Amino acid sequence: MTVDAFELERRWRLAETKPVDEADNVAADPLPLPWPGSPVMVGVDGLGVRHLLLPIQQHVEVSAEVSGAVITLRRRVLVRDGLSRAYLDLACKRAEVFDQFAILSTELLTAAAPNPDDIVKITVDVLASWRELLRSLVRSGLGRDEIIGLFGELLILKRMLAIDARYSVEAWTGPGGGRHDFQRARESLEVKSSTARRGRPVVIHGLDQLERLPQTRLNLWWLRLEVSVGRGESLRSLVDHVLDTSLTRADLEQKLAKAGYDLHQPDEYEQPLFTQIESRLYLVDEAFPALTRQSLVSGELPAGVIAVSYEINLSGDKPAPVESAQEDRLLNLLARRQ
Repeated sequence: MTVDAFELERRWRLAETKPVDEADNVAADPLPLPWPGSPVMVGVDGLGVRHLLLPIQQHVEVSAEVSGAVITLRRRVLVRDGLSRAYLDLACKRAEVFDQFAILSTELLTAAAPNPDDIVKITVDVLASWRELLRSLVRSGLGRDEIIGLFGELLILKRMLAIDARYSVEAWTGPGGGRHDFQRARESLEVKSSTARRGRPVVIHGLDQLERLPQTRLNLWWLRLEVSVGRGESLRSLVDHVLDTSLTRADLEQKLAKAGYDLHQPDEYEQPLFTQIESRLYLVDEAFPALTRQSLVSGELPAGVIAVSYEINLSGDKPAPVESAQEDRLLNLLARRQ
């Protein structure tokens, strides 16, 4: 019996639906393959990393030098049926190469089937043949604009965690594909950060980013950040703070990973350093400058137009930001379960 890439993908997606209580723990199931000793396993850990687990002898060691930034290889011990078993753990940390990882895994299983005792050498050889292709496919970390955007969202989350360290993270819905960055009950919040020195520019992506859902209130929080030298806070230090503060660390780690933050390589986020120099909260109502579906004659984009991004400037007296008391009220509503 063989397993193709489509079957591996199906099983990884199934593993993603299973709860994992710690970031590094793996929810795994056996593959229907004739393998000596323990079965081959596929699973997903608490950060969404996909794993192919191949049984090895207890004495077998794996060199850390084989691992790359995207595909890692290490020895892992799992307990199954009350017994401790050693596995060769091949893992993929980046969603944009999951398809290629499935094909790589299929190639590896096919190559190793005749001689599973040589699984370590075979895996190293297969990885070497794929290395250049994987390197060319993977985008390197977060871009500058993405770092600025994530930093701003985490500044707001930091304030929420100071109010309620248990339930704040569940309101951070942006990384999971939510319409807005934060949402709870009737309150929604979009966070926009800028390092612009003049004006208060905001880039809006899509017609629905400033579109309120029925019976809800939408706010936009604008932050001005200054890139500093020798002072300020890095994205890494801010991430470390919210992780240490949150009482739902595993959930927060999952959302950070979905936002593109590589928890396995935090050194990438030591620079730049940011200082917050301005903060303004706006209620997105009828007077707020926005382009939504209601702004269009037909309610839909013209045929052939598939996406819209536009820029607004919040300089001047209109629209006016809300009072600081409203900021505190919004943070309390988002941070706490109602």
